[in-house]
Amino acid sequence: MGKPDFPAFMRDTTAARFCDMKPREFNELVERGAFPPANNLGRWDREELTAIMRGDKPKPNSEFEL
Repeated sequence: MGKPDFPAFMRDTTAARFCDMKPREFNELVERGAFPPANNLGRWDREELTAIMRGDKPKPNSEFEL
């Protein structure tokens, strides 16, 4: 079995799985500013999450450490 295929834009439960977190943990990090809020359709951009996790893009709250 290969890696799961994630869509370009994900709901919070899928985004949490993508980041290897529980949905509650992911949503808490969004509330604290480690991840951006969902777009106007309630989805997170896979590439943006990847860039934040890699440190290639600043977190919405730059004082927050992952």
